[in-house]
Amino acid sequence: MNVKDVKNSPGSSEVIAITVDSEGTVWVGSNDGLSTLKKTNGHYASTTVKSPLEQNLRNKYIQVIFEDKAKNLWIGTVAGLYAYHPATKRITAYYQNKSNAGSLDHINCIVQIKNGNICVGTSFGGLSIFDNKSRKFKTYSEKDGLPNGNVLGIIEDEENNLWISTDKGLSKLVTKTGKFINYTKSDGLAGNDFNIRSFFKDSKGELFFGGYDGLTAFYPSQIDINRNVAPITFTELKLFDQPVAVNAPDGLLKEDIKSTKQIIFKHDNNNFTLDFALLNYIKPEKNSYRYILKGHSKDWIKTDVPSVTYTDLPAGNYTFMVTGNNNDGNPGSKAATLKITVLPPFWATWWAYLIYLAFFSGLLFLIVRYLFVRALLKRTEDIQKMKLNFFTYVAHEIRTPLTLILGPLENLSKQYQTDTELNRQIIPIKNNANRLMRLITELMDFRKAETGHLTLHVTEDNIVDFVNEIFISFSHLAQTNGIQYEFVHEQENISLFFDKRQLEKVLFNLLSNAFKFCDRAAKSLFLYWKWRMK
Repeated sequence: MNVKDVKNSPGSSEVIAITVDSEGTVWVGSNDGLSTLKKTNGHYASTTVKSPLEQNLRNKYIQVIFEDKAKNLWIGTVAGLYAYHPATKRITAYYQNKSNAGSLDHINCIVQIKNGNICVGTSFGGLSIFDNKSRKFKTYSEKDGLPNGNVLGIIEDEENNLWISTDKGLSKLVTKTGKFINYTKSDGLAGNDFNIRSFFKDSKGELFFGGYDGLTAFYPSQIDINRNVAPITFTELKLFDQPVAVNAPDGLLKEDIKSTKQIIFKHDNNNFTLDFALLNYIKPEKNSYRYILKGHSKDWIKTDVPSVTYTDLPAGNYTFMVTGNNNDGNPGSKAATLKITVLPPFWATWWAYLIYLAFFSGLLFLIVRYLFVRALLKRTEDIQKMKLNFFTYVAHEIRTPLTLILGPLENLSKQYQTDTELNRQIIPIKNNANRLMRLITELMDFRKAETGHLTLHVTEDNIVDFVNEIFISFSHLAQTNGIQYEFVHEQENISLFFDKRQLEKVLFNLLSNAFKFCDRAAKSLFLYWKWRMK
């Protein structure tokens, strides 16, 4: 018969899923929602009725309808999974898990296995198994060993293992171990690309899977498993994509790579490739590998390619380990291990760092010493300045009363110039007072020189007359000590620009030292002045 809608016309929606529940109700799922066809007096009605459950569906594109042993109705859509519980009239929704993109999203198939758990195949979300006890899903994806995340069909065999069809071959989930064994066209399948919900198990336990390239049928118990434990070994070493020979000039390999336990690379030879192989010759193209470089990465990496390349590996010590599984997923013997050392460049060796440390320690010492000496000199300079300031202050204080003394002395000297006896007593007092005034002036000039405020008072004068006056000042001392004392000059008049006060100090000090250290045996002292024009 042709089932009609409420308008008594054939339905136009595409019917995708049909199932009959334990009460005899026909559930019809289409791209337009969920409908039912109920039996009355032993006969089905001529029209379908929209199910009220449809109002609870986020998306009305129905993919799968399945009733489990507890009479719960599972509805799979393209945007979630729903479980309807007739006993309580309640519906539970399961949506996509954000941590597993695609899980419980686009539902492809739903089956119940012997232990009562519900298996859900999704489109690129893998296989999800609902545990009736914990009420939680466990999802298997390509990371767990599935050849592809697009699960199209699920069958449980007599040994409680799950056979899963995908669009990249057939996979067997060994439920006891949680491991997958994958099969492809090379194992005898009609093709690798299977059709959605095209699977069946007959009463004899034979499994059927339909695909785009034909029908694949087999008895799971008749499939032999390769349980051979094959060894894994290294086959070749390449440096910058070039094979490395034994005892080559680079010195990397002293013996065959299969027997080598350690390889030492220079810092500029850290771009290398390691080839390895599992010695399983039954469909070796299906061998798979896991490897890790300890000291560089923390996680094992899965690959189907028996080769790995490392570039710009930092200096250090590493351990490379690789394991293999044969064509049926059974592991080989113990992991192959190779110690790898990448030497640092000379500027990053321990002795280079020791030199750096010594250099910077020396530099730090010099800086600290410089700062300490500078602070010490600054302190000494400050003390010296304090002394000079003190002496300058005292000199100022002494200069004032001394000036007041020299004034009356000058007047007395002029007033009693004819009084020989009195003048003889006044002149030494006046000379000593003048000398004391000069000493005070020198002290103040020294302070000015220290502070950079000393200025020269340069005038043009006859240098011969100026020197002769100073010469005469020491004549009495020469006569007293019995020293021949002469001033020798080639010219009588030599005009020069000079500061009389400063030059007087120089000549007085010079002659004072000359008399002080004069050879008493020679009894002679000459002041020789010679002028050369340049």
